[in-house]
Amino acid sequence: TVNFGAVPALTYYNFVLEDDGDGTTEVFTLAGNITVNNDLTIGNLTQLDNNGNNINVAGAWTNNGTFTPANGTVTLSGGSANVNNGSGYFNNLTIDSTGTKTVVGNRLDVNVRLTMTAGTLDLGSGFVGGSAHTVDGTVFPSVDINIGTLKLSTSELKVTSATGGVDI
Repeated sequence: TVNFGAVPALTYYNFVLEDDGDGTTEVFTLAGNITVNNDLTIGNLTQLDNNGNNINVAGAWTNNGTFTPANGTVTLSGGSANVNNGSGYFNNLTIDSTGTKTVVGNRLDVNVRLTMTAGTLDLGSGFVGGSAHTVDGTVFPSVDINIGTLKLSTSELKVTSATGGVDI
């Protein structure tokens, strides 16, 4: 593993992390909150550690490497785009979109809180792995739909809690 150091807290148009070809995983750590005005891509053999910071992405989210969510929030804003988090998960995910965010590839896993403030989150029916999309908090899993639509199609959404009760 190679640590490429801190990623500056800036606004980016496209944010693409790529392997340098040496066969080791490159680690990129956010030094502060970032905004991506278009697409964010975590390439193969790369790792993005949000280090407790927030990420706002107006376009597509594609994770072909590793995303380490820590305590920060990922907000998917902007218009319609795909969400592919690979085999990773989000701790806190907010959908604040003017369009539809469509989950493609693997299932969507949110460990702490899924918040919808605007737009549509389409969980689709074509996720890989044969298991449900999950919101799985160790204390209080939460799905907050303030304004917006959660579209399940033929998918299944499981909300589980180690403490028992779950309210949706």
